[in-house]
Amino acid sequence: MNPRELLRHLENGKRILILDGGRGTLLAEKGWNPPALPEEMNLGSPEIVESIHASYRSAGADILETNTFGGSPVKLAARGLGARAKEINARAAALARSAAGTECLVAGSMGPLGELLAPFGKLTFEEARKVFRVQAEGPRQALPAPQRGHASCGYGAVPSASAALRRTSTARLARLHEAGHAGTASVRPAA
Repeated sequence: MNPRELLRHLENGKRILILDGGRGTLLAEKGWNPPALPEEMNLGSPEIVESIHASYRSAGADILETNTFGGSPVKLAARGLGARAKEINARAAALARSAAGTECLVAGSMGPLGELLAPFGKLTFEEARKVFRVQAEGPRQALPAPQRGHASCGYGAVPSASAALRRTSTARLARLHEAGHAGTASVRPAA
């Protein structure tokens, strides 16, 4: 499935597309231990991350999310990895892309920053936008050039849909959201 097919399915309501499921538990079963971040496994244990993506593909997922939920420079800085955010996110996208083959699409996953925006926290809206831009640039670079204009991101644990939409400049995502096509379903591969 390619990005154009995804949009056609969503716009025509042809079928429900299945998104992969939670990753943290599966990573923990295969060796991830806090305080390390799950995103560190993209560099340290890439074969494990890719095998989890492949298991979701085999379980019937149409869309694989990258292992980048906590991949913002702000979150990664807590482990001294803030300057490597683009590299870590690009590696995560490459792993998902490799496991997806031609059967699945890949969507970047972006979680909360872990810091509140002003006036309740230190970050300004513009600073947060720059942080998310760095996080999104990694997966974008891992996509083949013809697909870069069709990249999508999944947002988790975001206080509102408008907050999620402010994280991206993708007009298509906004149109799909407004048309009520923002829902997802999850599967969990067999153990």
